[in-house]
Amino acid sequence: HEAALAVARETGDWRAEGVHRANLGGVLCSLGSHARAVDELTAALALSRVVGDQEGECARLGSLGIAHSCLGKSTAAIRFYTAALTLSRRLG
Repeated sequence: HEAALAVARETGDWRAEGVHRANLGGVLCSLGSHARAVDELTAALALSRVVGDQEGECARLGSLGIAHSCLGKSTAAIRFYTAALTLSRRLG
């Protein structure tokens, strides 16, 4: 994931960078590196918003909910899950 992320950064492909950061965040979360996962997923969320990728935004919000839940931050997790649900309903 890190090599693909580097290529996306070099080429200025923000959408791809967001996807690869989200993928890296997912792997980090699976490995128990939840704080690093939150960092990557937060960056991925920002990139999804910049490029107007609302489906990606919805996925990133849900992933951030999972990562925060794993960190024991229930209030933050609920906030991200609620935002994901709201956006998902709006998108249909």
